[in-house]
Amino acid sequence: MMRDKLPKIVLSALLVVALAFSWLRPLDATALSRVDEGFQRALASYAIARTLNAVISVAQGTEVSLQVGVGATFAPGQVLDPLNDLVEQFGDWMLAASVAFGIMHVLIEIGGFWFFSLLLTLSAAAWLWLRWRKGAVPALLTQAVIVLLLVRFAVPVAMIGSDWTFKQFMQADYNRHLAGIDGNAKMLEEESGLAGAGQKSVSAPDGNEPSFFSKLADMPKYFGAKMEKLKGLAEQSVTHILRLITLFLLQTLIIPLALLWLLYRLGIGACRSAGAKSRRIS
Repeated sequence: MMRDKLPKIVLSALLVVALAFSWLRPLDATALSRVDEGFQRALASYAIARTLNAVISVAQGTEVSLQVGVGATFAPGQVLDPLNDLVEQFGDWMLAASVAFGIMHVLIEIGGFWFFSLLLTLSAAAWLWLRWRKGAVPALLTQAVIVLLLVRFAVPVAMIGSDWTFKQFMQADYNRHLAGIDGNAKMLEEESGLAGAGQKSVSAPDGNEPSFFSKLADMPKYFGAKMEKLKGLAEQSVTHILRLITLFLLQTLIIPLALLWLLYRLGIGACRSAGAKSRRIS
């Protein structure tokens, strides 16, 4: 006898716990905290992207001039032009990620509105009364309870699950690549000679003014290593940026949508099961 009632007792207890969570909002508080953390990460990444963009823009405007009768001007920073385009796109991605976190924050607040908790409470109370007093519950009422549970808890659960996945598997990569971009921005500033940004000229090591052709001959030796360093930093920055875009795409879109889809499928399955049981009883 007790064994037959065990499923009903478990379901009733779970529903009571869900009602308590709906009004006390512990999941909402946790989810909002996780969303705010993600929002701050996206803003920090956006700020670093803007800093890197500014450094590259100044580096591209730094010119090296050779002036002997006739002149020649070189802009080593132009090697960073492809990186600058990617950095601008990265900034757009981080801005979009910030907006996504903001939308999630609003959705959690909407789902936590007292009206939905009241509807869930009334529906759950009716379900419990019918389940214990009548033994059978109309499929429509069961489906209504399931839908209200999804409305109330789906987004917070998805965000908590997404944040847990991020911290378990992605946060170390995020910290490493973000620090890499920040470090590369500082190194690019140094390698581009931005402390005295503007137009630079080349003179001979002994202080004598070399000929124009001598300057041209010395250009590869003088700037070759610096150009290679700039290219290397650009390649590293591309790797860091692409990895960060991937991490934010996973956290703000792919994982939450996958969890919401899973909850939706579970809810649909529960609704169909309730409908099938109702038809068998009738």
